[in-house]
Amino acid sequence: MSEWEGLDKEDVRFDPLLDGLILLTYLMGAPYARDALTAGLPIEAGKLDAKNFATAAERAGLSTRLFKRDLDSLSDLTLPALALLNGKQVAIILAIDKDKKCYSIMRPETGKSEEIVSFENLEKEYLGYVYLIKKHHRFDGRQEDTLNIKVNHWFWGALAKSWKIYKDVLLVSVLVNLIVLAAPLYTRNVYDRVIPNNAMDTLWTFTIGVFIAYTFDLFLRIIRAYFLDLAGKKSDVMLSALIFEKVQASELGVRPKSVGTFSKQLTDFDSIRDMITSSTMTLLIDLPFTLLFLFVIYLIGSTLVFVPIVAMIFILLFSIYAHNAMKYTVEQTYKASAEKNGLLYETLSSPESVKAYNMQSRNQKKWEDVTGEISGWSIKTKMLSTAVGSWSNYVQQIATVASVVLGVYLISDAKLTMGGLIAVSMLLGRTIAPMRQVASLVTRLHGAKEAFASLDKLMANPVEIDKEKTYLQKDKLDGGFEFKEVDFAYPEAGILALHNISFTIKPGEKVGVLGRIGSGKSTLGKLLLRFYLPSKGAIYVDGKDINQLSPHVLRKNIGYIPQHVHLFFGTIKDNIKIGVEYIDDARVQMVAEMAGVTDFTDKHPKGLDMVVGEMGQNLSGGQRQLVALARALILFPKILIMDEPSSSMDQASEKILLDRLKHIVKDRTLIIATHRASLLALVDNLMVIESGQLVAFGSKADVKAQLNKQPGSTL
Repeated sequence: MSEWEGLDKEDVRFDPLLDGLILLTYLMGAPYARDALTAGLPIEAGKLDAKNFATAAERAGLSTRLFKRDLDSLSDLTLPALALLNGKQVAIILAIDKDKKCYSIMRPETGKSEEIVSFENLEKEYLGYVYLIKKHHRFDGRQEDTLNIKVNHWFWGALAKSWKIYKDVLLVSVLVNLIVLAAPLYTRNVYDRVIPNNAMDTLWTFTIGVFIAYTFDLFLRIIRAYFLDLAGKKSDVMLSALIFEKVQASELGVRPKSVGTFSKQLTDFDSIRDMITSSTMTLLIDLPFTLLFLFVIYLIGSTLVFVPIVAMIFILLFSIYAHNAMKYTVEQTYKASAEKNGLLYETLSSPESVKAYNMQSRNQKKWEDVTGEISGWSIKTKMLSTAVGSWSNYVQQIATVASVVLGVYLISDAKLTMGGLIAVSMLLGRTIAPMRQVASLVTRLHGAKEAFASLDKLMANPVEIDKEKTYLQKDKLDGGFEFKEVDFAYPEAGILALHNISFTIKPGEKVGVLGRIGSGKSTLGKLLLRFYLPSKGAIYVDGKDINQLSPHVLRKNIGYIPQHVHLFFGTIKDNIKIGVEYIDDARVQMVAEMAGVTDFTDKHPKGLDMVVGEMGQNLSGGQRQLVALARALILFPKILIMDEPSSSMDQASEKILLDRLKHIVKDRTLIIATHRASLLALVDNLMVIESGQLVAFGSKADVKAQLNKQPGSTL
């Protein structure tokens, strides 16, 4: 089919669920583009699956649920509905005519045309599952101030989704804690009733009852642990996915300055994961039952109840003191760990620079210093934690002795029995135990608190795509750009990288961007790709404000070659079609030939399957740039933005690249930032940027003439 002009495999790719969803958004009055629905979803081969269908629909403002239903149970009130058919096909049921016994449906593969199908024929295709669709109501701006609508918190909202499991666990915990009373009450009755009266029948009755209770307790504890682990795993997976999604979706302008620090924030999720494990959740659930045990102690030993109360107060007071003392040590450990992580990342990511500039001594010194700092603060934290545990153990031992002493006096006053004293002693340990565990939890709590604060800040960062916003649904761009009085400064830079930039580039126009190092050439491309938003002014794409376009749709239409090419571990083929894994090998081979990648892969035994290594270290700089060119061409975009595309090539390689680019850039908008005069043969117009300001823009002849009049010009 390659001989058919204008045929784009991207347009003819069929994905039943996704195309069905796109058709549904059209029917609901708010059509969405393919990439706006699927960008960032964990899907394979570029095809939407049932697992991610609801998430994609949510982006379009649609709520969906999958039901197993007979078609005859559907009514007009539940329509439209997406029915799953044999052969991995779908149909949208629009209406039901029970008199004529037929359905009005749409099939995504046939476009927006309606089809009338009899009950019998659709039943033959129907798998038995149907998605029911409901459109979310979106409030207008008038309700913003009057309605206090709260969005679920990323952490508490995820835990709340397991509330049904926790509700059942709470019920089981009530039974478990009631069974705890069996042993003390059993012991009390044996000493007070069985032994004095030699009542052996009563002994065995009590014993069998306790045995049955403990058997139930065994199974209940296993069940509780299982469901707590299940809820914890569910929350863990959900939170991990949310955090990683946020990392990828965050605006570049709000990311931490250090990648090492950033990665430390993500690994700190382990501290939070530790807090939602079964042991921690069991403690939190069991803690309220301390009041029950205190009440039982009061019923048995009256004033003896003050012993565990005083003991718990002492444990709590020391825990609060340790909590405040540990706060500083944990914070310092956290900061030092982030610094250590940053140093490790820098060293591992640039081993050649470390060796070339003899940085080993410097790095080793910094590593040992920061490791020593971490060890010092960790020891202080550990000592405080040990002190809390030792104090709790000491208080419990004293409480046990105190209860026995007071109990003896109560027995002598005939206010307590021997069995009652033993029962109180047994209950005492169970009553104080949760408070001891709380004390030991203080250290982990601080680590989790720091991690939570760090991740909470990350999750509050603005994202590129606003889920509440409806973007302009335009799959294809013509390639026109306009900057209107644009200012831009990198975060915390303190100075403007671009100032008062205004220009217009028409679709199909070829523009070369010239300027000294640090003048703002690369920044221009980053703004066009919406990596950053201007501090002032506006950017227009095809006459539309760039904020109206989904960043994913914008970037899909732009082939981009950055100044520093980054390849990912895998094969050359993997890197060419990264992000568009559904592209077939024929297309990959085609763009590899167009870009000149096959010039060196044809000589390799594995061809395009040769491994590039981490960050493309198995390839030369020039070869990496050719792979980047092939990657930029994979979707045949109408717009090409190149930042020094031949900076790592010799003159001969650059000439070959230039000849190829002359054919490639035809009928495309080209914006190329370069210091190489030879590449200017590709462009019609020139743009000159100096210190972030546009000093010249026009035809090559006019700009060259203008620059030649200026002293110091090399053009």
